[in-house]
Amino acid sequence: MATHKIFDAAYPPGSVPSGCSGVMGYIGGASAYRVWTRADWAPFHGIRQFPIWVPDVSGSSTAAEAGRAAVATANGLGWKSSGGSRVIVCDLETTEDASWYKAFAAAVNNGGYYCVAYGSASTVTANGASNVMVAQYDGVADVPAGTVGKQYQANVSYGSTQVDYSVISDWMFNRGGQGPRR
Repeated sequence: MATHKIFDAAYPPGSVPSGCSGVMGYIGGASAYRVWTRADWAPFHGIRQFPIWVPDVSGSSTAAEAGRAAVATANGLGWKSSGGSRVIVCDLETTEDASWYKAFAAAVNNGGYYCVAYGSASTVTANGASNVMVAQYDGVADVPAGTVGKQYQANVSYGSTQVDYSVISDWMFNRGGQGPRR
């Protein structure tokens, strides 16, 4: 299986790190540390982009409301998904709540996107997601069986910021797009 190196950061760098063909960035959610602006996305217009939603699972909005908000935000930024041609990543960190995730993912899927559950390798699979990306900081750039990606290295200095590195499968890479377009 082919893999593709991507990166993410709270404060994105001004250029694409060497060897990377994709980027994940934060578009919202009640627990998002820092949401990227349009200007933050601009340097990465030529590589695959994957929006991340960071929900507050115990917050006041329902899972379905959070999923619809993620779709509306992605659409508002100019990403459009036609019949699941794009991914929205749900950053769960260490949350284990399969019923919440199922309702969130259903809303994302109904909005035309594929949902990918991201979180710690020790907890994320408990959410019952069809598409899983694990965080496992072992420095090994591989995609574990049964997942679509792995974040393998965190807080690496690059330019004036720090980035995290991941590898993703062809399946996930093919569901990234370029944009935002507006």
